[in-house]
Amino acid sequence: VYGKHKFLVEEAIQETLDDLGLIVRTTTVYGWESAGKNFVSKFIKTLQEGKPFTVPNDQWATPTYVEDLSHAIVGLVTARKLGIYHAAGPDFLSRMEFAEIVAEVFALPKQLIQGISTPELKQPANRPLKGGLQTDKIQQELGIAFLTPLKALTKMSEQKNYIIPQLN
Repeated sequence: VYGKHKFLVEEAIQETLDDLGLIVRTTTVYGWESAGKNFVSKFIKTLQEGKPFTVPNDQWATPTYVEDLSHAIVGLVTARKLGIYHAAGPDFLSRMEFAEIVAEVFALPKQLIQGISTPELKQPANRPLKGGLQTDKIQQELGIAFLTPLKALTKMSEQKNYIIPQLN
C-alpha cells in the first residue's frame, strides 16, 4: 500500500507540476538522527545493550547515507533539475550483509545478529525483497557519488553518536 501511494503521488506531481516537479527516490536511509528509528540506529543501540537483533536475510537494498542524500537533493534543487532521480548508496547488499558491516565498524558482537526470512518476520506491511536503486542518472548529470556503507559507517563512528537536536 505504501509503495502504491508513493507511485500515485509521483504520477500526480508529473501530471500537474511537470515544469516544477522533482521526484527523488531513495531506499534504506541511515545516519545519526534524534529519534533513533532508522535501521542502523536501532541496530547499534540493541547490540550495545547486549540484546539480539533480528535481521531479514532475504531483503536486499542499496543503503543510503543520509548526508549523501541531503547533498544530492540540494544539488538537484540548485541545478533546477526536473523529473525522477534515484539517490541511493552504491552497494547492493542484503540486510544481513549490511548488519554485519555495521557490527564490524562499531565493534559490536556479530553473534547477536539473528537472520530470519521475511515471511517469518511477520511485518505489518509487505517489503520488497529486491529494493535497490540504480543511480546512473544522478551520477552522470551532477557527478554525485555516494559513500559505500563501509565508508559512511566509518564516518558515523568517528562522529561518536552525533544526534541532531530536536527542533521546537
